[in-house]
Parts: sequence; structure tokens; C-alpha cells
Amino acid sequence: MTITQNSVMNVETLKLLNNELNEKNAILKELNAELKENNVLLKNKLCEQPNQIQTPDYNYAYITTNGNPTIKENVPNIIIQANDRNINKLLTEAKKTICEKTNLPVNLNLVKDKVIVKCKNKADVETVELALKEDLSKEARVQVETKKSPRIKMVRYRKKTTTKAQWSPAEMMAAIEAVNLF
Repeated sequence: MTITQNSVMNVETLKLLNNELNEKNAILKELNAELKENNVLLKNKLCEQPNQIQTPDYNYAYITTNGNPTIKENVPNIIIQANDRNINKLLTEAKKTICEKTNLPVNLNLVKDKVIVKCKNKADVETVELALKEDLSKEARVQVETKKSPRIKMVRYRKKTTTKAQWSPAEMMAAIEAVNLF
């Protein structure tokens, strides 16, 4: 078998390509080892750091000691009661008037013989109420739900006491200011 000049060149090019591939593989192995070391260091660092995501529990004691955090607004519902028994017709008319006149995002619920409209904030409640009273005044009664004030227990207070005053004026003012925070 005779070796030609082309076959000798092919063997040499194959050797050169093989050497280049070996060099690239060595570089890739070094990079892989460095990445593994970095991953180990990052895992150790994450394990050492405490969990920084903490949500505080807003209770009455926290609010009075640390000031006023953002408290969710208490939005009243709008209650629509039909004069007659056709509540489904009233529901569709309420949807229609809210969409046409106000174009506000509201939630409509049907409860027994009432339609309850929930709004996002108090300003929306007023505009929706006016629009509904305009259109549905003949077919239904439109009312805004009345919310009761929260009950607060007064410390060192008795209803039936024989002594004159148990609270000093300063204590009374502090209690009134605490109630007015809400």
C-alpha cells in the first residue's frame, strides 16, 4: 500500500484538529471546576444569611406603639332591593347602568332578594350610588350599607361606680386620642 501526499496531509490535519480539541476540552474542564467552586461558595453564603422577608403582624398594640401603618379602607356596599319580585331583571338593569354611566370596576352579587354592589373605594361608592338612584328609583330602593364603629374596651372603667372619677383628665385625653387614631 502506498501512501500518497494527500493522505499524509490528512493525517497531519487530523492530528492538529485533535490537539485543538484536547486544548478546548481542558479549558472547558477548568471553567466547569471554577463554576462548581462558585456555586459552593454561593450556597454557603445563602445558608449563612437569615431570611430577610418578614411581614409584620399589625395588631392593636403594634399600631399604637409604632405609629399608623397603612390600614385597609373600610368601603361600604350598596344594597339594591327590588319593589317587586323580579330580581333578575333588576340585576341586569343595575349592570347596564353601572357600565354605561360610571364605567367603574364593581362586583355584583345576588343575595336572596337583594343585589349587593361592591366598589373599590368610597369615591366610587358615591358615584355608583348616584347613577343607580337616577335610573332605578322607580323599580328599586338603593341604599348604602351603614357600618358600625368598632367597639373599644376602656381600661379601668366601670359603669356603676360610687366614687366620683377614676380617670384623671390626662388619662381621659390619652384615651380619646387613642380612639381617634382609627
